Amino acid sequence: MNDLLHRQFVRIIVRGNDRAKFLHNFCTNNIKAMTPSQVLEVFFVNVQAKVLAHGYVAAFEAHHEIWMLPGDPAALVKHLSRYVISEDVQVELAGGNTTAFRLTSRRSADPYVSSSAEPCCGSHRIGELETHAISVTWGSDVLTIVGGSVEAIAAIEQQPEFAGHSVDLAQFEQLRIQERYPIVGVDITSDHLAPEADRNATSISYNKGCYLGQEPIARIDALGHVNKSLKLVAIRPADDRDVPCDDAAIVGGKLRTSDDLADDRNVVGTVTSAITCSSVSGSTVIGLSIVRVSAANQTLRLFDQNGCGWIAEIRS
Repeated sequence: MNDLLHRQFVRIIVRGNDRAKFLHNFCTNNIKAMTPSQVLEVFFVNVQAKVLAHGYVAAFEAHHEIWMLPGDPAALVKHLSRYVISEDVQVELAGGNTTAFRLTSRRSADPYVSSSAEPCCGSHRIGELETHAISVTWGSDVLTIVGGSVEAIAAIEQQPEFAGHSVDLAQFEQLRIQERYPIVGVDITSDHLAPEADRNATSISYNKGCYLGQEPIARIDALGHVNKSLKLVAIRPADDRDVPCDDAAIVGGKLRTSDDLADDRNVVGTVTSAITCSSVSGSTVIGLSIVRVSAANQTLRLFDQNGCGWIAEIRS
């Protein structure tokens, strides 16, 4: 299993009267069209449309927040700050916070969740303790990410109206992989174009106008495809062995179109995240990989760090 302790969201606070217009100019989604309490998924890219960061932008009443899995938040703060010239914008990394996860449905009575199907954000306070939260739809359920101090989150979770629905880090990692939600620096890097993450429908606006990196993304859209993209991979033994719980051995394994380990021309991807999922029908390993699109419909082979062979099937 990957180091789950690093599966914590960090928050970047953006203040100032020009914050919406400023963020709009430096990410892939339509920030200027946001209303308070709305949440949008975004990529921050360079002029070549290579990924710098990925996450959610939340529009609170008096400020915006960027929520992202670790990556390099300090680098994103530095990147954005260097473009502040005369705008009324302040960008800073929120300190002293952690995150917790909750899984519910739109029909639940969870105070964090809106009855609307749209992603949303909000704040909750008990005395001097305050939490911020964003709720997004992953699969058929609502994932709520709660940010604040350890004390604030604990106090909120003890309230009767918030009882239940907590998700631990291992459960979150399974949800993340099933959602194909990438971690920058793990599943995608600055070598990848934003459309290669294959989250265009939720994270890229094609009618928002100009922004940094917009031209390469528009050209890719006109071409209609990328050559490689982030895929969910289901991994099973090549024989009758039981699936081991040590999914860490799967990470780094190369996806191949044949068993020929001496020929790297048959390599079409590398597994970057993996976790073992248990169900009533047994256990299986799922993972993420940037895969050559031309091989996405093939049954692939994978050899893990222990030299064991596996069958890998692309699910999305």
